Amino acid sequence: MKEVIFGNPDQFAIRYIPGYKTEADRYYYAFLHLILGGQIIGDPEEECFLPTWLNEVKRINREILDTNVLSSKEFTDRTDKEFIESASFTIDETTDGWLIALIENEGFLKFIWKGLRSPCPEERIGEVYSTVVKREDVIETINKCVTTVEKEFPTYQLKNNAC
Repeated sequence: MKEVIFGNPDQFAIRYIPGYKTEADRYYYAFLHLILGGQIIGDPEEECFLPTWLNEVKRINREILDTNVLSSKEFTDRTDKEFIESASFTIDETTDGWLIALIENEGFLKFIWKGLRSPCPEERIGEVYSTVVKREDVIETINKCVTTVEKEFPTYQLKNNAC
């Protein structure tokens, strides 16, 4: 399976490897991971349940499009550590080893993340990281990824036949 990186992995990107569907229930799975500041968030070998992942990423994208949701005076004057302790999100089980937060400020988005537990690498547990990205770049990355995944997943092979 071919890995595709949408966006700039040094700032914000999404890693995608096409997945498979199961025979019994026809559920779809793929390998989708955020890449923040050069770090893959989650276990690169862990697949996600595609409907959950897509719905959560679309929800996050809607919040990014509505600048009132991610920008607030209460966010100013807080350190990254204080902010992430009070306002974090998850996408699915692929991000459950990390706390992730997002703030909008004058056309830029600041991603803040903190290693929480395994599958986060042990040396990153408890550490807080951040990266600042143009809002438009994040929207474009998410849209390209979602469009590609929604186009490709109906063609996924059954798990028994997947490569």
